[in-house]
Amino acid sequence: MTPHETVTKSDIDHSAPWKVTYDSSRAGKELSLNHTFRWCGRNWQIPAIYLCGKGLVVDFAAEVDPEQIAHFRKKWNRTERLSREAQQQMDFEDPFIWDYEAQISVNGKPLSLEDGRGICYEPEDLLADGCENDPECAPFLAHYGLDPKKGWILNRFRFPWVTKRAPTLKTLTATLTRRRRWHPACPVDVPAVGDSTEVTSPITGKTHILKVTDLQQLTMDPTVFQDAAAEFPTCYTQLTYTLSPDLPGIDVSLSDRDPGDRPRSLSGDEGCCAGIVQESGDSAVIGGADGSIALRSAGNPHSACSALRFAPAESISWNIAFSEDPRQSIWLNLL
Repeated sequence: MTPHETVTKSDIDHSAPWKVTYDSSRAGKELSLNHTFRWCGRNWQIPAIYLCGKGLVVDFAAEVDPEQIAHFRKKWNRTERLSREAQQQMDFEDPFIWDYEAQISVNGKPLSLEDGRGICYEPEDLLADGCENDPECAPFLAHYGLDPKKGWILNRFRFPWVTKRAPTLKTLTATLTRRRRWHPACPVDVPAVGDSTEVTSPITGKTHILKVTDLQQLTMDPTVFQDAAAEFPTCYTQLTYTLSPDLPGIDVSLSDRDPGDRPRSLSGDEGCCAGIVQESGDSAVIGGADGSIALRSAGNPHSACSALRFAPAESISWNIAFSEDPRQSIWLNLL
């Protein structure tokens, strides 16, 4: 999960004493771990876990270098509206965006993640203009003794017990895995069918030949949009292409630079955008708020789809992006 994403309501009680719960008003039993480790160039802590009636709550804290924060703020502390490409670049450089998954095993048995929550803390003197820290940061830092002069990514995950009652805790292990991270997209001149162009991967620095093998104007089944109050665009362009040499282990995405046409409200209200279309890895996905379809392709040839429009597009402006499976995992013996 990313640290900016809120999935569940806070379990932190702002009144003293500190209390962590799991779907009830009863506080879980805190077991202090103070487990520190280094992973992917960051200092991490698992300060404590909480044994609750319905499951296990685990807290994580990842340190963020203040100098890195200051450099980021100096570059991106702007008031003007950013283009989509600039927003992607900013997000890519944001030291607080760190997407990973946590797996926990108790007594050798894995627990299934129910949900999680993430918040960020920035030193007060580095906060961007008009911004302030989440009020939940202060009690979190105070309880665990985290240095307020440093930045922190604070995550809390909840794992329900696989047994009816909380087990006697004998062993506890954790595995953290970093998820794929997309490099910012950039424009690419996609040639006509049968022609090719050169593209360079920002991950490997190598040049590849992108050759278009097919281009079709297709129509989406309008019944997938289950909204009788609006008329949805259904026309899209499907592009088939090959990369030579191919990129094993790396996802390539061709996406429409135009967001597509908005649905037409039959009641006169303004519609929402229904043209979220992209190709990633072995699937090309056309999606909107009310329906989606997926076009599968494994390796060469690859497939990509444009955004949805009411009429076939005469031409499409494409972006290309690359993502590598980081394969960065760490196994931790906590108890």
